[in-house]
Amino acid sequence: MTGFHLGLMFHRPPMLMVDDLLESDAGGGTAVLTVRANNIFLGANGRLSRVGLMEIIAQSFAATEAYQAWLAGTVKPGGYLVGLDNVTFHGDATVGDTLTTKVVSEGNIDRVAMVSGETRRGETLLVTGKFRLYSV
Repeated sequence: MTGFHLGLMFHRPPMLMVDDLLESDAGGGTAVLTVRANNIFLGANGRLSRVGLMEIIAQSFAATEAYQAWLAGTVKPGGYLVGLDNVTFHGDATVGDTLTTKVVSEGNIDRVAMVSGETRRGETLLVTGKFRLYSV
């Protein structure tokens, strides 16, 4: 646990998809989320949507960036998911599942970060992919 405060995040409930930041450095980090019954990305079948799984990865990177900015005495205002590559879904998440997401920065072009990420439920891989995130 990093001591990260979720108030540093651009997102707010019900859109917030990070419960805690476990580790963070300039190259990426690891975040955790427990899926709750009021999650806005839950389908009628009780499964987290594919969009929700991708949003977890985007927000996990946002959390690492916000934390690094806070450590540097600045504020990270937010950003947007602007691109996806090679996203592969390997499994589903349901209410009560605790998901761990690892994100790694692969560099920036101007204000766009290239990020690889994966989300797991325990040892079970749920989603992998490469994301482009625009910083405002």
